[in-house]
Amino acid sequence: MGIRRWQDAAATILGLLQVFFLFHSATSQSFIGVNYGTIADNLPAPASTASLLMSTSIGKLRLYEPQPDLVAALAGSNISILLGIPNGDVPNLATSPAAAASWAAANIPTTVNVTAISVGNELLNSGDPTLAPQLLPAMQNLLAALPAGSTIKARIFS
Repeated sequence: MGIRRWQDAAATILGLLQVFFLFHSATSQSFIGVNYGTIADNLPAPASTASLLMSTSIGKLRLYEPQPDLVAALAGSNISILLGIPNGDVPNLATSPAAAASWAAANIPTTVNVTAISVGNELLNSGDPTLAPQLLPAMQNLLAALPAGSTIKARIFS
């Protein structure tokens, strides 16, 4: 009986060690990112903002709405961008594949690393009950409108 208990304990410890080494050997990627909104006073010019971001170790940037001048200023940088779509644009994108294609063409340049698109900002808590049912159609239209060879993965953000 004592040997059996010892064998069970040894098997448990061995299993835990295997799990530990499995997770210990897994790699992860750390990064520093910033959220950049335009609801503020005295914001620096887009070129100055881009210059500041590129001079740091910041690798990710979230924009709550399209900012073509800032995105253009980040061309050629290693900064990954999450582009946001304002809540007010969701109904048009949901009902019109052409509007989604136009938005994608105007806001997803090939010279920057756009990795995700956020459709709406806290849309489900916005107080407008008509927006929630339009979220999925807007996302589907945008996904269909992405440029060929796009590196943007289908991710759900709201």
